[in-house]
Amino acid sequence: MFRTLFTPLKVGNVTLKNRITQAPLYVGYANPDGTVSRETVEHYAKRARGGAALIVVEATSISPNSDGMPNLLRAYDDRYIPGLSSLARAIKENGAVACLQLFHAGRYARIERPLSASAVPFQPAPNVEITPKEMSQEDIEHAIKEFAAAAERVKRAGLDMVEIHGATGYLIVQFLSPLMNKRTDEYGGSPDNRMRFCLDVVKAVKGAVGVDFPVGMRFLAEDFLPGGFGLEEGKILAKKLEDQGIAYLSITGGVYESWFIPEIQEKLKQKGGLAYLAQSIKDSVRVPVFAGNRISTPHIAEEIISSGKADAVALGRPLLRDPEYPDKAARGREEDIDECISCFGCMELVMKGKKVVCVQREKKKTDSFRTLENGQTDPGKGFSNSF
Repeated sequence: MFRTLFTPLKVGNVTLKNRITQAPLYVGYANPDGTVSRETVEHYAKRARGGAALIVVEATSISPNSDGMPNLLRAYDDRYIPGLSSLARAIKENGAVACLQLFHAGRYARIERPLSASAVPFQPAPNVEITPKEMSQEDIEHAIKEFAAAAERVKRAGLDMVEIHGATGYLIVQFLSPLMNKRTDEYGGSPDNRMRFCLDVVKAVKGAVGVDFPVGMRFLAEDFLPGGFGLEEGKILAKKLEDQGIAYLSITGGVYESWFIPEIQEKLKQKGGLAYLAQSIKDSVRVPVFAGNRISTPHIAEEIISSGKADAVALGRPLLRDPEYPDKAARGREEDIDECISCFGCMELVMKGKKVVCVQREKKKTDSFRTLENGQTDPGKGFSNSF
């Protein structure tokens, strides 16, 4: 039934057994010091056993200046390598290719004076305003070196590839966006200048890991903000990244500031509703392109790939809901898949700084669903549909 979804895909010099990948969804199971916990290993091993071809481990901090969330994985010191090695082994021993995402939170870092492309004030919460420090040339060079050093540790830890976080509104996007980047030097102003930091990071990372180690990117195609980073610039950047040897582009749309706009919320509610962004980028490059956002059933995934919108799908919340989604689909048991209903209970946990679980999965396990008068269940009651 899913003839395209379960065909191999070459990514760099690595072959994926199918077209289903685990997107880098933050769960916050790391130890407080940023080392890999047993809970982290078990979480990703379970997704590998479930049949996903590529497991991309959640955003991992490259610098003390980039720690953006509690219980965040870290890779900015050699002491984190043993834990990352155990994580790599668990993923690979359970049949998947192991990848890890590196990121710098920039202005969203949980430190006293976070860094950003420019000192543009923002409000992370009502009645709270933060003005980040504009990065100096020295700060920029240091951050680029931190990305490269962290990537080299990922390789030494035994993972198969690395992904750079260039989406969601974190540091790389803060350079790309004309709304957040007001610089007047070679890293600001024109689109080429605003893309420079991203390209410099990729160049440094590839130099650190070598030509045979695939480097991908979680890629912002468009931020959905007036006057922001648009799709036409996204296409240009995608082509530049391809020219630099990027192994794949995993496409996203929107940033924290745009996800709360009502019309964008409607767009994000549509199943597979951002696949058009993946198709637009795919039309501009030859490297593999992954599509994401609400690909909650294998039928949607198959349509996206078979129609040429993308080469693979990146599943975050659907695999949080049901780690066996890929295996069930491969075995013709798609009716047994517990479908993510986008109740966003998991995202509320993120906003509260708590460990992330699928609240529907937990309710099902404990048999504690709320019951309506007619005997039906109300799976979304108490959880916002905003993101």
